[in-house]
Amino acid sequence: MYGMLFFCCSAGKSFVAEILMLRRVITTGKMAILVLPYVSICAEKAEHLEKLLEPLGKHVRSYYGNQGGGTLPKDTSVAVCTIEKANSLINRLLEEGRLSEMGIIVIDELHMVGDPRRGYLLELMLTKLRYAAGEGISKSSDGESSGGSSDRTDPAQGLQIVGMSATMPNVAAVADWLQ
Repeated sequence: MYGMLFFCCSAGKSFVAEILMLRRVITTGKMAILVLPYVSICAEKAEHLEKLLEPLGKHVRSYYGNQGGGTLPKDTSVAVCTIEKANSLINRLLEEGRLSEMGIIVIDELHMVGDPRRGYLLELMLTKLRYAAGEGISKSSDGESSGGSSDRTDPAQGLQIVGMSATMPNVAAVADWLQ
């Protein structure tokens, strides 16, 4: 399940995406990854989400700069990451067969896929997610290959990818690619 939010600047993209992410975390019990382009934004958003989720017993983890390691604890509800750290976490989840534990990934500033220095990491991460979700290669928590997993047959339980941008010039091409 893929979604893209394209509104003009200051129109509420982040607010809408945050609601989608929190709803997904709360209703499915699966984790979310929030991908932000800059460390300063990651720090601000992680603090905000901790205040919202702590009363619900949900855990927010930070993966940016020197924050966070290579592992993602199973009790994580939301991982707030830079592009580089998110790519590393996705690699780790795929290696460990834990991608099915993820319910949603939200990518802010999706237009950065065209960035000459960091865009390739975003494109690589999204390609891996699309392939893994489409091929059903994630494994269940007991290590068994899920093959035609229930996540694939029930879109409400599978991985949801939400991208946000106010300045993406090629919206239709990116939407086609994500489908």
